[in-house]
Amino acid sequence: MSGILLAPGPVATRYALTRMSRVFCTAVTRSKFLVAAKRLETANMGHLVALTSGKRPQQVFIKKTPAEMERFLRSDEHGGYCTPEEYLVKFKATPSTVITQKMKDGLVALGLVSESCFKQEEVGEMK
Repeated sequence: MSGILLAPGPVATRYALTRMSRVFCTAVTRSKFLVAAKRLETANMGHLVALTSGKRPQQVFIKKTPAEMERFLRSDEHGGYCTPEEYLVKFKATPSTVITQKMKDGLVALGLVSESCFKQEEVGEMK
């Protein structure tokens, strides 16, 4: 689950995690991604959506902003995933190249994320 939270940018997909697999895990299957994403969604750390951006729909986990996540990540219950500081750095990072401009535009057009989420300089700092 921490792999999803520590994926660069405000969103994560299975394909993006597969690119990071050397760091977080050996393989990211569709079912593992969905189970982890649904657990994070249940914990109110973001939400999972299906986005069609090509031939078939992709599951996209939309992470909450660093300001929304700070309280969760500092709590004893959810603090083991990552630190608020790690989350902020990764959230502000450039998303994986697997997250295409077409996908970003689709997420923004559907109102699922704001355009500023993909611009590093506009993401607010945590207190």
